[in-house]
Amino acid sequence: LLDIMMPQMDGFEVCRKIRANPANQEIPIIFLTAKDDTDSVVKGFELGAMDYLTKPFNGAELQVRVKTHLELSRARAELHTLNATKDKFFSIIAHDLRNPFTTLLGFTQLLDANALTYTPEEIQHRAIRIRASAERLYALLENLLTWSRIQRGIMQGAPRDIDLFALVRENMALVTDKSEQKH
Repeated sequence: LLDIMMPQMDGFEVCRKIRANPANQEIPIIFLTAKDDTDSVVKGFELGAMDYLTKPFNGAELQVRVKTHLELSRARAELHTLNATKDKFFSIIAHDLRNPFTTLLGFTQLLDANALTYTPEEIQHRAIRIRASAERLYALLENLLTWSRIQRGIMQGAPRDIDLFALVRENMALVTDKSEQKH
């Protein structure tokens, strides 16, 4: 809460100094002052105030406004955290999708380039690897869709025990295809 008319430094200058620090951008600032002219109100908002009340003020109204702005500030911080989490998650998903797609593309290119020279066994071997890569890709997509449903509240999370060794083997299989392609 800032008053405009203060000794040594007016409320506008205090607001400028608060907003000059990027770490303080989300702090809700409310001017509470006797200055009710349009220029002062506009200047307060231009400097970054979230609200502007004039004196004499109603105490109950002030409390409600402060509470509302604090709730909005918390909601913005939570939204920022959720967006950062989402961005990180999508970055991980994009990275994880790259390996199965690389495998699919690599093996289909090999089949395309060598289809006439491969034996039926070699074609079958490549087809098995393509299918395994497609299944891993599909499983990753299913996990993404499940996560999305949980985030939207459509589905509840269901924690369960997992076979960590099987999970490690499955992830090793993701990089094995790529390493074999690169010899």
